[in-house]
Amino acid sequence: MAEQIGLIKYKGNLGGLSGYSQGGKALIRRAGGGSKEQFNNSATMERTRENAAEFGNAASSGKLLRDAMRIVISQGSDKYLTARVTQKMSEVIKKDGVNARGQRGVLDDETGLFEGFDFNQNAIFGSVVYLKPEVSVNRQTGEVLAKMPAHNSRIVIAAPRGATHYRFFGCASNINFELSEFTTLDDESDFIEVGNAAVPETVLDVSLGDGQNQNLNLTSPIFVAVGVSFFQDVNGEKYPLKNGSYNAVKIAKVDTGV
Repeated sequence: MAEQIGLIKYKGNLGGLSGYSQGGKALIRRAGGGSKEQFNNSATMERTRENAAEFGNAASSGKLLRDAMRIVISQGSDKYLTARVTQKMSEVIKKDGVNARGQRGVLDDETGLFEGFDFNQNAIFGSVVYLKPEVSVNRQTGEVLAKMPAHNSRIVIAAPRGATHYRFFGCASNINFELSEFTTLDDESDFIEVGNAAVPETVLDVSLGDGQNQNLNLTSPIFVAVGVSFFQDVNGEKYPLKNGSYNAVKIAKVDTGV
């Protein structure tokens, strides 16, 4: 690496050299990076190819999960969510003890690592709602219920300033990572007034079946997310508080099916 000390500065490639700025200094380095052919065939880049393949798998599998749970993510998430989901999916892939390095993928029994994952780091569910959702999954019928226990909202809901109401929402996603397919159902509660001292049990019915087929026997992982959203009442209309930035959403349960 060389430093330019004269008056002539440039950025980009020139004669096999690359000019760039760092820390307020103008620097020069040899234009780097191997060729595509080297990347694909060089024995010295075998580990790099393996890492790239698994990162690509983590990114695509992460996108599948985000697409499947878009209905709740749209109500509460942070700007780093894509990177955080990809990172967590990489952890899942590294747990694959069956396939060779570079070919590892998402195994159903390892998707449980996502249980407890918060979609909005700016509003962690456990710091906003001091309740533990009770989730039940029936794979044969497809019935999935997420219950919020009866509570005193003055005690267990950390509502942000300006909020007059809140409501619970959630979804269940049956995701087949091998086929890149998913089925998602969602539900939400009625509006609940902040400060309401006695709130009965709230049941979110996010069942994946229609109640007619009692023999679905779902086999892929089922992700169940639960969230809380806050609103301000103005002349009878409920307006989302600060575009949902205070909303908390987490994956309350992952039933791996294994």
